[in-house]
Amino acid sequence: MHEVNHIVPGQLVNRLRLKNLQKSMEQLVETEMHQPSQCSGCENKRAQLAEDAFLRRKRTILEGVLLQEKLKDHLCTQDALLIIGKMHQRLPKLSDDPRDIWRKLKERALQAEGMALPEPSPKQKKHISSRAPALSHGE
Repeated sequence: MHEVNHIVPGQLVNRLRLKNLQKSMEQLVETEMHQPSQCSGCENKRAQLAEDAFLRRKRTILEGVLLQEKLKDHLCTQDALLIIGKMHQRLPKLSDDPRDIWRKLKERALQAEGMALPEPSPKQKKHISSRAPALSHGE
């Protein structure tokens, strides 16, 4: 059998590489580059984003004005004397029984925590009323 040694000359390989590089460069030059300033889709998206930003800023401004108006209205209708008067109405009277005062305060605390105080049974009510001191008319 006759062996043939096929060796490619280096100059030929270099020339092929050079031609390949030139073709690649020609293809790059011929490829059109995307220019957003000339693309209608990009322009539409840019306009939509600008409109969204504008509306977001305007909404924030209007919400701020509305909040200022509500705050001003609240401050005008809720002066210090009115608030003190409302607080005074919730306070117990000096003539109330101290046990009733404590019971009401405990109920308020439990309501604030979201719990309800169980209603006393008739037996407990009788026991509570029997422990209450009798007030004379002279007091």
